[in-house]
Amino acid sequence: MDCPKCKGTLRVEQAEGHIGFRCELCKGIWLSNKYLKSLELTHDFNAEEFISQLGLLPRAKLKILCLECSNNLYEVSVSGLEIDFCKSCSGIWFDKSELSRLITQHKDSGKGAVLVSGFFDVLSAIASSL
Repeated sequence: MDCPKCKGTLRVEQAEGHIGFRCELCKGIWLSNKYLKSLELTHDFNAEEFISQLGLLPRAKLKILCLECSNNLYEVSVSGLEIDFCKSCSGIWFDKSELSRLITQHKDSGKGAVLVSGFFDVLSAIASSL
């Protein structure tokens, strides 16, 4: 599978038994809808609620295609960061260090429950192992 940003090779990564993808070149991270839903099995996390919250945010259509369904990704602003979201299949692309910056911002501000309860704790564990 090729990176949607730089066309580098995406490598399968595992964190806490969940599978995601990381680009070997640009270090971006792809989390599919299946990945998000699998988090419900091991964490206090509601994937549908999280995806619904992302879908409500203003977004700009990108020329980058989704890795899962080949539809265009949309840029969504979350805490001052621009993450790429597929409104068709709910996959999420994080550019290098966006995931860790998002986690840091919410841990520092105490706003870990802004999108969904427990989500930033889950992502923190994932980011540290990817």
